[in-house]
Amino acid sequence: MFICRDLGNIVNRENRKIRKGMIIRSSDLYALDIKDTETVLGLGLRKVIDLRTVFEAKEKPDAVYEGVAYLSCPLFEERTLGITRESQNNEISALMKMPYLGEVYRRMLSDEYSITMIRKVLHEIMDSDEYPVLFHCTAGKDRTGVIAFFVLYLLDVDYETIIDDYLATNVFYTEKAQRTYDTILSLSNDPKLAMKIKGFWMVRREYLEDGLAGIIEEYGSIDDYIEKALCIDKEKREAFKKKALI
Repeated sequence: MFICRDLGNIVNRENRKIRKGMIIRSSDLYALDIKDTETVLGLGLRKVIDLRTVFEAKEKPDAVYEGVAYLSCPLFEERTLGITRESQNNEISALMKMPYLGEVYRRMLSDEYSITMIRKVLHEIMDSDEYPVLFHCTAGKDRTGVIAFFVLYLLDVDYETIIDDYLATNVFYTEKAQRTYDTILSLSNDPKLAMKIKGFWMVRREYLEDGLAGIIEEYGSIDDYIEKALCIDKEKREAFKKKALI
């Protein structure tokens, strides 16, 4: 399933809109069908930022498009989550080994390697000379959701509007999540396990907010995290708003 969403037309606190066709979020670009390929080609992309691990990108490489720059920026390493390559070869096995997703978000926002990559991705988006820029992970929901959160936050979008955009991904995964639940339940006869694994196909407000709570505990606020950890000062934020908002 290919999921692709333009952040354009989202309105910020100043009643200004994000430019349409400038910043796009998606799932991976591997093995797209004809319709999805036409969708991607129609975007006129200039840069693709891949947030997946090196192993994920190697196993399912993005399609290559002429004139589009490709940048690999893995937001975390497999070892951060304790996931082995063997378990990644089996989707269900990998999901069973995953920790609670709120903890994954905490690690993603606090791990030094991950912070470096988040910083790199945001600077690439903000400093780009050419747009559209598309960023993606595998499912286009967690790592992609984190980057989208910061992009929208930097553009002064209201917090609840950002949360609504984050949760919008669930529309695409409701059926798959239910199928996963049914499969695990039939194999294990364990409703709790089935519900846990079903949850990995959905995003929940508490996942993101658990991660944000971790950075607030350490840095005092999201704004301080952005300035100190991500090295984005007020001048840079204003320059990005001038570029991205209408």
